[in-house]
Amino acid sequence: MADDTSDAPHPADLVGTWELVAFRELDDEGGGTSDGPLGPDAGGLLIYAPDGAVSVSMMRRESRYPGAPGPTGGQPRTTAYMGYAGTWRLEGTRLSHHVEVSTHTYQLGQDLEREVRLRGDRLDLIGRAPVDGRYRRRMLTWRRRAPGSAGGIPNAPRSTGGSG
Repeated sequence: MADDTSDAPHPADLVGTWELVAFRELDDEGGGTSDGPLGPDAGGLLIYAPDGAVSVSMMRRESRYPGAPGPTGGQPRTTAYMGYAGTWRLEGTRLSHHVEVSTHTYQLGQDLEREVRLRGDRLDLIGRAPVDGRYRRRMLTWRRRAPGSAGGIPNAPRSTGGSG
């Protein structure tokens, strides 16, 4: 009998920081994609802690959108930032994020279910989200951030080289 979880990642495989590579909406007819709500150049961080905490922050990159707030002014867009935090649980290829805080209050207390595909340093999360009164499939592709690539811990105490 075949093991249908043979491609399932282990929870330890997800622990760490991931950078958003792509945020796409998938059509239900099969195969077609379009930009997600944060546009073609969305940025974001996804953090899975070993204690089961999760934090997701995503944004529309300002510099590529006319009228976005910035040094030259402009009006803010309605979908410029999305984020939530809570806990995570992995069972086979199904991932659940339990939302404790969110920029979207309708998500509070919800379990957001995702299909997981892990390929080396790439992580695809496929789920459904309510958009204009109906659910749409979305795929977010993340790339593992290399340890130390964030420049270290910004507020960590620095060693003075002394011995006491």
